[in-house]
Amino acid sequence: RLGFFYGLVKKGEIKMFFDHQVIRVDKYKTDEFDSILRSWGKNGYKLVSTELAENRYGVVTMYLFFTKEIPE
Repeated sequence: RLGFFYGLVKKGEIKMFFDHQVIRVDKYKTDEFDSILRSWGKNGYKLVSTELAENRYGVVTMYLFFTKEIPE
């Protein structure tokens, strides 16, 4: 799991902070995948993108990109 924070400062000093998380799912055709989606959703994250890619061993892996706004 990878994560990072990103802050935006707009004109008028409006600050917005976001927590972005990338989750790697190897068994995305299982109940585990469903559980991951529900769990992150319950914690306020929104799924913004997915990507299927082969890992270094040639196994197709799904990457889920989640984000949520963090209150100041």
